[in-house]
Amino acid sequence: MDGMNCMGAQLRVSRPNDYSTTATRQVIPGIVTQNIVPLDAFTGSCLRVVQIVLPESVQTEVEYLDVLDDVKEAFEKHGKVKSCAIVTPRHKDIAPNLKPGDVIVEFVDRESLLACVQNMQHRKYEKREIQFLPMDEEDYRHVAEPLILDLEALEKEAD
Repeated sequence: MDGMNCMGAQLRVSRPNDYSTTATRQVIPGIVTQNIVPLDAFTGSCLRVVQIVLPESVQTEVEYLDVLDDVKEAFEKHGKVKSCAIVTPRHKDIAPNLKPGDVIVEFVDRESLLACVQNMQHRKYEKREIQFLPMDEEDYRHVAEPLILDLEALEKEAD
């Protein structure tokens, strides 16, 4: 059938691997790839974004609020965000297990979280790939409330 004429157009018949447009991601020697957590690991509606911004790239603590706004805006394109907070250097007592620059996010449901992770998994922020980790909902509630209150106070100080 290859090369036959059908209604004025020439047919092309070939094996699927001859014309595949999808490329498989291969490991290139010498290049370290980020650990990507499988979607099955995200069982709840909360996640942690590991150091979306590095503390040395932030001049003032108010800039963390701009980063948080950027993250929330980007995530809301893929799922409904219920609440979120960013860890600043002044939060080491409130969130001892988190690092400055970490963002914690609660979505309205797991589907919103999964949609966000799927769509944002290979994106970059400040030339670094975004890394997502699952977060227990109880841990989120324990840390988020004091963080959000402090971030609101920080925003009022800035105004």
